Amino acid sequence: MAPKTKQLDIPMPEGWRMNNNEPSPFIELNDAAAFANVLWWEQFHDPVLNDLISEALENNKELAVAAWRVSEFAALFRFVYGNLYPQVTADGFYNRRYSSIAQNPLPPGASRYSNTYSLSLNGFFQIDVWGRLLNQSSAAFHEFLAQDDARRFVVITVMSSVASSYIQLRKYDKQLVIAKKTLDSRNKALELAKIRYDNGYTSELEVKQAESAVTGADAEITRLKILDAQEENLLSILIGRNPGPILRGRDIDDLYMPPRIPVGLPSSLLGQRPDILQAEQKLIGSDALIGAARAAFFPEISLTGMLGTISPVFSKLFTNDAATWNYGGSFFQTVFDGGRLSAQLDAAEAVKWQAFYNYEQVIQNAFREVNDSLIAHQLSQELLVIEKNRMKIFQEYLELARLQYTNGQVDYLNVLDAERNLFDSELKVVQAESDTFLSLINLYTALGGGWVVDYSNKSNESEPITECCLE
Repeated sequence: MAPKTKQLDIPMPEGWRMNNNEPSPFIELNDAAAFANVLWWEQFHDPVLNDLISEALENNKELAVAAWRVSEFAALFRFVYGNLYPQVTADGFYNRRYSSIAQNPLPPGASRYSNTYSLSLNGFFQIDVWGRLLNQSSAAFHEFLAQDDARRFVVITVMSSVASSYIQLRKYDKQLVIAKKTLDSRNKALELAKIRYDNGYTSELEVKQAESAVTGADAEITRLKILDAQEENLLSILIGRNPGPILRGRDIDDLYMPPRIPVGLPSSLLGQRPDILQAEQKLIGSDALIGAARAAFFPEISLTGMLGTISPVFSKLFTNDAATWNYGGSFFQTVFDGGRLSAQLDAAEAVKWQAFYNYEQVIQNAFREVNDSLIAHQLSQELLVIEKNRMKIFQEYLELARLQYTNGQVDYLNVLDAERNLFDSELKVVQAESDTFLSLINLYTALGGGWVVDYSNKSNESEPITECCLE
């Protein structure tokens, strides 16, 4: 009754777009798979980051919720699958009765008291001629698989979030160092301006300019401290702790950047990304629901039986004279229901097409995320080079401005402008370094990869269920 889920003909990109907006050739699949399957967080060579990710896999609350949700759907599958087997129940009762002789006179010598003892086994088995129960079980099974893929996607999200938050934290740390260094330099400049003013070499305007530069650096330090503390709190929650301080490892300047980023055929994503696999399982399950809805139009055929004993005396309950049994069959067929079964089938087909277009959308979104990450990573590396060159220019600009100011050729405003530009440039260099690592993390996340399977097994797992249950 269920339609066969066909292999979808998904149009693939002609190539990964790069910064020139032209498709780039695909890398050989073996190289790309090796890249996607590495434990990418270890590529940064920071043991602290490795420990944080391991702690998140053990203690992250979102991962725990996802794991227990898989357990829930595993139990639901077993519940639905149980309908394929005979249902056997046991019951027994004891009844003591005191009869009314006014309504029903008793023979002489008969007691008004009577007892009834009964034990029985009752069997019910629905013969799944049309595959309704099997299709319902298949739909539940693929929903379970979809939830397991959803858990693996949570693993990706948590691990990338921990790594990204750690990079952000190291960025704020480095910017704080720069800001404090700038504040010290500006405090020295302020002291010099006050000495020059006291000796009559300059006006009070220069002192106020130096003071404004000091307060600007001080304000930036305060802003960065806020961001730093908030990022620590976020990272604490991600690894399953209460908000608090986080141990630091390597400086952002010392983190290792892999020199080569191979990306293979787009079709390799179809077997790697858990969100794509989840959408695929939901699509397969929706076809099974159509089969169950179609089977509902046909008669339900059932077998019933009972084997037991009934006796007015407990001592005779297990004798042959007390034995009783019956068996039979039945069928149930809906003749008229006001279109309910047709509506149920239409709804199942509508769910199938929702799953179909969602599957296509998830695949296209995966292609977009890979493209976005590739472009961002390539251009972030180029931007980092530009920002470093720009910072070098501002360093030279500041040296010249200070030299000319000392010789009385320019006023202090030129020095102040050079310091401000250099400070801003130093912060942007750190931002560019951070963006380069973040774009690489996003690329690893977009590619999925075999490491997800290995490391998702280290998080909380549900009871495994295999395809054998449906054979």
